[in-house]
Amino acid sequence: MKDKNKILDEIANFIDKNYPNYGVIDTQIEQIKFYRADETTEFRSGIYKPSICIALRGNKLVKFNGKEYFYNKDQFMLTPTHIPISGRVTQCPLLSIIVEFKVDDLAEAIKNINFTPSKKKLKESLYVSKISFDLADSIARLVHLLERGGAHSEYLVNLSIKEVLYSLMSGDEGAANFLYKFILNGTMQNQIAHAISEISAHFNEAINMSDLAEKIGISVSSFYHNFKKFTALSPLEFQKRIRLEEAKFMLLNTTTSVSQVAFDVGYESTSQFSREYARMYGLPPKAHIQTLKELTLS
Repeated sequence: MKDKNKILDEIANFIDKNYPNYGVIDTQIEQIKFYRADETTEFRSGIYKPSICIALRGNKLVKFNGKEYFYNKDQFMLTPTHIPISGRVTQCPLLSIIVEFKVDDLAEAIKNINFTPSKKKLKESLYVSKISFDLADSIARLVHLLERGGAHSEYLVNLSIKEVLYSLMSGDEGAANFLYKFILNGTMQNQIAHAISEISAHFNEAINMSDLAEKIGISVSSFYHNFKKFTALSPLEFQKRIRLEEAKFMLLNTTTSVSQVAFDVGYESTSQFSREYARMYGLPPKAHIQTLKELTLS
């Protein structure tokens, strides 16, 4: 019988053979992404979607809300909603896999888990724990769908992602309790998660945060307090971060001009967009995108 490390090594070898590029690597399956780096980095900011992250090789250190977390070949990192995180590669070569999931997938998987949720309040918005054999095995089956090329179907992908979530929660009571808080109606985590989804879906629009607080059913003061507690940003800061991340993606993957991208993500002034972009990423838009492209091609 294979052990966990053997399974993870096989996933890494498959990625080496079929996805040799550097940087963020998209795949034919939207929910699966890889990341490769051959040198350590400084902290870089980004928005992590609801996902499970494992470093098949190397180490990744992330900072969130004043705390530090590692994920590597021994332990995964779990983000239950869109979370702004700063991360750096601390050990090379780094090869990581990110499996993204939807709230509906999570809710369906957790219905089949027989456990009694803890009444303790969650103090953190990230969860790190040991990788089990079952989790590694289910992720391997999901990745193997990439070998089928166009033969894989959306049904099989969704089924496999639910298996990954089931394997995660059935073998890790802490993970199950952590995720349960974010999907249970009436919890503060669930209400803020709804707000995060609303802002993420309408990031390029003017959002009245007082109206949003009313929509999710809490007071304005409680909304602002708990939003910052769970994301380390105010709602408006979070929206700005989403806008800049989307702008980075558009500039990296399309030929759209900087001024048009600024408008598309919700800015009325190109100069304001460029200032805030440079403040976030350390370089003006064009220079930053050129640097990222050179990294990917190296």
